[in-house]
Amino acid sequence: DMISLASYEEQALDEDPILILPCGHFYACSTLDGHMDLASAYESDKYGNFVGITTFTSDEKTSKPKACIDCRCVIQNVKRYG
Repeated sequence: DMISLASYEEQALDEDPILILPCGHFYACSTLDGHMDLASAYESDKYGNFVGITTFTSDEKTSKPKACIDCRCVIQNVKRYG
């Protein structure tokens, strides 16, 4: 993982599984959730569990699409991120 600097062998897959992007690069879910700014799209409880969806106006969140941290390919067709 590029953010935590953990190798695949060191990754605790039961606690923080990996996601493989269409470009072939893979990251821990926690890393991609942060990169994709998932916390701004969902409401969470005091433990960090997602409990609801944040309501946006039509002009919010229309910035350019997020890209792979390594190769800058647009992240698309990943169900977790819509």
